[in-house]
Amino acid sequence: MAIERVIIIVLDSVGIGKISTICGVSEKGEAKAFYGKMSEVSAAKDTTVGHWEISGVITKRALPTYPTGFPEWFV
Repeated sequence: MAIERVIIIVLDSVGIGKISTICGVSEKGEAKAFYGKMSEVSAAKDTTVGHWEISGVITKRALPTYPTGFPEWFV
């Protein structure tokens, strides 16, 4: 089932239509708030680094991951 139109009155009034094209949301008119679009700049893409990035901390390398579990020395 395809969505033909989205009704998000509050987000529309604060300018979400100026950030991205959304069917049913106006790209025109004066926004009642400041708006912007962020892009990732850190090397890692996990939740922890994402929160750091929001606060202005940029990482140059990803944190280690353990797909097969933690190493024995760590446990």
